Amino acid sequence: MGCEKLLVLTFLVAAAHASVDSMQMQPVMASSSDNKVNLSVYYESLCPYCANFMHGVDECRLDVIEACAINSWPKVETHFKFIYCVERLHLMDKHTQWQSCYGANNLDQTPVNNCYNNGLGFQLEMAYAYETTKLNPRHRFVPWVVVNNIPLQEDFENFIGYVCRAYRGNKVPKACAH
Repeated sequence: MGCEKLLVLTFLVAAAHASVDSMQMQPVMASSSDNKVNLSVYYESLCPYCANFMHGVDECRLDVIEACAINSWPKVETHFKFIYCVERLHLMDKHTQWQSCYGANNLDQTPVNNCYNNGLGFQLEMAYAYETTKLNPRHRFVPWVVVNNIPLQEDFENFIGYVCRAYRGNKVPKACAH
């Protein structure tokens, strides 16, 4: 198993559009009275189709860098842009240029570099790996998407539908209005 991490996104749905086949979806209840839905994505860096492959030292290094990004920039909007940039570069076979994602997103590289160099990133990565081993049921592939602790299994591409079904607030997010 490659170095894996957990990207936890807790949000009131503000995402874009997706096709949703409600016939295949099971209900997922909201996690608390504050109407937030917990969406967790277990994934590997340098994984173009996010299947369970080994990508060597570069994958492990970027897993730690991405763990540091999540820790350094707690706002999902910030760290997600950085991680998205890194992963897009991989799809273009340019993952070695990942540091350009700092400038592309107007981000200061200092906190991520400090996290990586002082060992915190490795500790974060180990915590993510431990959390991954505790999944029930165990993940079989990546991305492994979980909404309010319920794995979506092969239906992960319909995550917006699951989030919308789990959301219990009065103000329906745009992505859920269909």
